[in-house]
Amino acid sequence: MFLQVCNQGVQTNEGNVMRNLVSGISRFFREEEGAAAVEYGILVALIAVAIIIIVQLVGAKLENVFNKVCYRLNNNTACT
Repeated sequence: MFLQVCNQGVQTNEGNVMRNLVSGISRFFREEEGAAAVEYGILVALIAVAIIIIVQLVGAKLENVFNKVCYRLNNNTACT
């Protein structure tokens, strides 16, 4: 009888420790809202930087193309 009570006490204590550990781990993985918001913010910032760089690179080349077209359409006179 004494052995059964001791074993049950040990099992209960170990069970509580395991339950607390599993509960803590599952809580850690569930609480991602702050981390997800930071990740989305970084992602949006990187996309914005990429768009700015692409627009600047393509914009200069596109302006040259339009100037060439205008120059050709105006019989080799400068466009303003």
